[in-house]
Amino acid sequence: MISVTIYETATGVIRKTATLQQTDIVSNIPDGCGYIEGTYSSAGYYVVNGAAVPIPAAPSSDSTWDGSAWTTPTTQELEAEQAQRVRDQRSALLFKTDWTQLPDVPENVKAAYMEYRQALRDVTEQSGFPYNINWPIEP
Repeated sequence: MISVTIYETATGVIRKTATLQQTDIVSNIPDGCGYIEGTYSSAGYYVVNGAAVPIPAAPSSDSTWDGSAWTTPTTQELEAEQAQRVRDQRSALLFKTDWTQLPDVPENVKAAYMEYRQALRDVTEQSGFPYNINWPIEP
């Protein structure tokens, strides 16, 4: 039995490890993949020119490994992700208060929540958006 690491030949991304009979190795390698002897984790290695290479340390906490290199999002991409998180939170808060605008809700409750809901819609206009949000207080 031989321990092998199976990887994508185009990217070097490790797909899995296996212990196989020497005669069964080739028949167990999917199309587009290769193998190297030994057991290597996809969390710590990738394959370059038929050799396992340790994945280098990430340059930042925002970086992601694409199988052969670290990519770090741009400031604009990070800001867009944060803005989406804020919008998602705002949508959830609006959804939670949809009931307040039904016809059978007392006018004083409806009016208070109309103000609150408008303030939620206006969070994207705040000067600190998307990183510093002053969330309105629910009535």
